[in-house]
Amino acid sequence: MGHCNFELIPDSLFSVFPPLKYLMYTPTYHSLHHTQFRTNYSLFMPLYDYVYGTVDESSDTLYKASVERAEDSPDVVHLVHLTTPDSIYHLQFGFACFASKPYSSKWYLRFMWPATLLWSRICGRTFVSERNTFNTVKWQSWLVPRHKGQYLLKSQRDAINGMIEGAIKEADKKGVKVLTLGLLNQEEELNGNGRCMWKETLV
Repeated sequence: MGHCNFELIPDSLFSVFPPLKYLMYTPTYHSLHHTQFRTNYSLFMPLYDYVYGTVDESSDTLYKASVERAEDSPDVVHLVHLTTPDSIYHLQFGFACFASKPYSSKWYLRFMWPATLLWSRICGRTFVSERNTFNTVKWQSWLVPRHKGQYLLKSQRDAINGMIEGAIKEADKKGVKVLTLGLLNQEEELNGNGRCMWKETLV
């Protein structure tokens, strides 16, 4: 968690339960451990840094500045989808041991399918799965939390089209210059190779 490039913990959580800041560290707290000399040693529980006076004075202000920072608007968005239920674990935010190797299905990941399918039913909107910057171009992959098997079900088409349409509208609102659809997101049976989406969302 400490090596994330963004804050996972909302400020409201620390407001509701203030002692939590002494029990768990944040990515900004961890970054000060690497950038400042002799501060923020106790990464697993910041309480000890407060007790022994080794906490960096700017920990709280840096955290608040990081949480309040405006989100970057991408120039290019690629709307992707999952291939199998266990392919989610091969993404960068999944398991590092899988993300660092070419995709191959592991038999033991099938035990996680019930949790994965439940998560994909609950998660009803796209989210950013990857961010990159090439020179001055900000590029993002947004993930539709559905896999190939769900794309083949007629009962899922309206929900999937709704997520794609929502993503296109959100991208338009953010000023995205180029939006591309992953292979199954532009399927003929789903939305006429994307033509239906453009008519509905941009008219």
